[in-house]
Amino acid sequence: MNKWLAYQENPGPTPYSFLAQAYYGLEDYKNIIVNAQKAIDIAQEQGLEVKENWWLLLRLAYFELGDMKKVGEVLETLAVNYDKPEYWLQLAGVYSELGEEKKQLAAMEVAYRRGYITTENNLQNLAQLYLYHEVPIKAAWVIEKGLKDGIIEKSAKIHELLGQAYLNAQEMEKAKKPLELAAEEKDDGDIWMRVGQVYAQLEQWKQAIDPLQKAIDSKDLKEPGYAYMLLGMANFYTDQFDKAKKAFHKAREFKYTQKSARQWIRFVDEEVKRRKQLTAYYGGGQQSCEALPAGLCQRLVGDAGAERASSHAGYATGAGTVPCRQPPRIHRPRPRLGQRDNGIHAERNELFPALEPVFEPPVTASVRG
Repeated sequence: MNKWLAYQENPGPTPYSFLAQAYYGLEDYKNIIVNAQKAIDIAQEQGLEVKENWWLLLRLAYFELGDMKKVGEVLETLAVNYDKPEYWLQLAGVYSELGEEKKQLAAMEVAYRRGYITTENNLQNLAQLYLYHEVPIKAAWVIEKGLKDGIIEKSAKIHELLGQAYLNAQEMEKAKKPLELAAEEKDDGDIWMRVGQVYAQLEQWKQAIDPLQKAIDSKDLKEPGYAYMLLGMANFYTDQFDKAKKAFHKAREFKYTQKSARQWIRFVDEEVKRRKQLTAYYGGGQQSCEALPAGLCQRLVGDAGAERASSHAGYATGAGTVPCRQPPRIHRPRPRLGQRDNGIHAERNELFPALEPVFEPPVTASVRG
């Protein structure tokens, strides 16, 4: 064939494609590339159709030679010009191998919009990509639709992924149910911790106590000090001061929560003392700040409490109801995703990061004589 081609002035692309196929039988990948590319170049110069199979021969040869960048270039042409599901998914896989993660997500998203992602595994991969690229709400939508369409089966893994997606998207109400299901199915301390964090984010402190206690009881938390801190705060905001102090004392045993725990222990002691002083001051009956001398209300309940004391429900005593300070709001930063090595198969703790609450207690006010 090569001798015949040497005497032809304009042989066209077909003979070169035959040669490429012949070299394929001989597993001569370098000559496959030479002849397949020649066939493509001639066809394009003469305005002739470029056969899909010629590109496939190129893809195979480059793959066997380990040239993934060239494989990606060929797959880009195949995906755009022939638009088949396997080309888009293979292209996403090659981008992952090359570390081009944004392109990987783009290829997967195109495939999803064209309806080419039809398996549970690929839908999970896409959801994890959205999580990694900090588009968690799209991860949640992909999972929800997969569940609705019957492609994704309900499982602890899926519930955890869905709950984390909503958690990262700051959709706390939507995160509760799937995370609770995952925690119950896996009985995993890390997931119970996240359930407790969700309730803490929503300031539903009473509901936060049980999952936080389960997280601690699991004995598998890497950093239990944070769970004890949140449990102490939950007990504090539900007026269970003895239990709050007990939790903070446990948190004090860990170096990374020691300082915050000590601050909270002091604050709880001051709050208990303040309430006793208020109860003693009011004696019998029910009063409000409006009945106190000017300036004394602020000294008793603090700036925030003084503004709300006349309308705030307060806390019950044997003699009546005493106004208490409005519980301070706690700053909770948006959760951040960790780094991964490559591809979409990140470690669980990197895809599912813990929230990072700031455990600083509010400034208290004391009663002066």
